[in-house]
Amino acid sequence: MARHPTRGKEQGDCGSCARDGPKGYDPDHPRAEMLKRKGLVVSFPAVPKGLLATPKLVKWLADGCKTAAPLVEWLVFATA
Repeated sequence: MARHPTRGKEQGDCGSCARDGPKGYDPDHPRAEMLKRKGLVVSFPAVPKGLLATPKLVKWLADGCKTAAPLVEWLVFATA
């Protein structure tokens, strides 16, 4: 997981974060830190050496997609 660009904490890569959350949201909101984010990035680790030209690559990719699926589902719900 990437480190926050200014705080050095592992929080995921948010690109850049606003100083404050959106207007109308309580600063003590349980997701206040997330509301400050200006973007969202999902990345996969580098493909292990020797895996690229093998049938095992498909399973490795599928496992990565399954890991990211809950986030994708949430995004679909949250932006509908």
